[in-house]
Amino acid sequence: AETVSTFICAEVDYALRALVQDAAKYMRHSRRLRLRTTDVDNALILQGQNSLHGYGNSDPVEFLVAQDKHDTTQKLFFVKEKEIDLGQIANGVEKLPPVPVQPTHSIHW
Repeated sequence: AETVSTFICAEVDYALRALVQDAAKYMRHSRRLRLRTTDVDNALILQGQNSLHGYGNSDPVEFLVAQDKHDTTQKLFFVKEKEIDLGQIANGVEKLPPVPVQPTHSIHW
């Protein structure tokens, strides 16, 4: 069991190093100093792997914590969402939020 885990660790280490190096090439050619998920996605496509799904948003995600009063060890993290009043949208007071430019879902099978 130990020899198998050693072999798997070496393979994963090699694959991750190659992926990060390819992603860093995309970052440098784009003249940026910060690695983005698009760089990793392009590196995966270059290596013939499936691309990432669900990382298309450039806005930071804000998480809130819900905690039980009686059990402080259990924490639940959830994404804070903006509340929209449908009555104001139906009456024309408030406009609908803009449609995203980039698709956020794609077929991957």
